[in-house]
Parts: sequence; structure tokens; C-alpha cells
Amino acid sequence: MKNIVRIRIRITGRVQGVGFRYFVRDAARKYYIKGLVKNNSDGSLEIDAESTRTNILSFIEEIKRGPAFSKVDQCETAVQEKTKGYSAFRVE
Repeated sequence: MKNIVRIRIRITGRVQGVGFRYFVRDAARKYYIKGLVKNNSDGSLEIDAESTRTNILSFIEEIKRGPAFSKVDQCETAVQEKTKGYSAFRVE
């Protein structure tokens, strides 16, 4: 079995009200990512993602582009020590 890594991602910019969470969900399915995406009250977006390192890196590159009408100013990542064992990817 491949090593699974967990990463927290915080995205700032024009990322709410433009379909970004659903764009992230679709990218997560494409790259076999499990976890969640949610809006934060400060206007940013937060992603908790688990998969192989290769899939995570491809996923991050795709979400940095974002959907039409979005604008990503920053994409901050932090590797987490423990995985949560998500069974799917969900939008909150």
C-alpha cells in the first residue's frame, strides 16, 4: 500500500461565491483525494486532504488555477503528522 499523506491547505483571494468548493471536489475526485473543503468566515477556503504525495502535488497545482471567475492570491500548505482516514471527499 502506498504511503498516504495529509495536508491542510488555506486559499485566499476571490474563492467564495464562485463555485470554488465544487471545483475542489471535482479535482479531488480526479486525483483520488479524500477529505473536505469548507468556507472560512474570513473569506478564505480551507481544505483537509489525504492521498499519495504525487496525487496531492497534482491536486494543489490544479486548485491553484481555480475555476472561472475565481482569483487565488495565496495557497498556504501545511503537512499534518497524522491522517484522519477519510473515506470520501466532501463539501461543507
